[in-house]
Amino acid sequence: MESLSATDVKWLQLAFKLKNNLHSRPVHTSFRVFAIITYVDTSCETKYVTGTNSETTFVGTGICAERAACLQLRTTDCVRVTKIYLVSDSPTELTPGLLCREFLHEFCATSTPVAMAWFPQSSIADSADAPRAEDHVDQWKSRTTTLAELYPFPPLFLHVASKDAEPFGQHLKSKAQSIRSVCTDELCCSCTSASSNTRSKI
Repeated sequence: MESLSATDVKWLQLAFKLKNNLHSRPVHTSFRVFAIITYVDTSCETKYVTGTNSETTFVGTGICAERAACLQLRTTDCVRVTKIYLVSDSPTELTPGLLCREFLHEFCATSTPVAMAWFPQSSIADSADAPRAEDHVDQWKSRTTTLAELYPFPPLFLHVASKDAEPFGQHLKSKAQSIRSVCTDELCCSCTSASSNTRSKI
């Protein structure tokens, strides 16, 4: 296991405990994922929200743990998200999916750390007397990364209101045309220079 701070261990332990204490599993896969998002509020206090995955008959209308937690942030006085913690029933590393990575960018800075831990003895078929991850910290595997590393190219229209979308799009179009013009001019200069050099050699 990589070196985790005492604070990280505390939050991940809580995430494992809350996951294991869920009253039910997702209907279709029986696979549980649990997320904790810590944040600083207007009083400069550290607080947190939680989320777990839920499934429906049509997989497209299900929701992931990370997004479920993010939605709760809108009901808080969150000033800044400080860290994202993620655990699951997987015995190997599980990272946020692409949709969650994009969704998280709406609520968190790209530099926000994401700490993931997994318990090699975990299984979706765990019985009631199976080892519980929160009781075996020494057996955890973990990795900490950032949103920027997970999703280095967030949407261009991130945080742009719908009323501002068209003018912002026109601005992007203008910049793209300007860059294209510069690149074309440089290419022409390069081609002219190369042609001149070729002719001189002939």
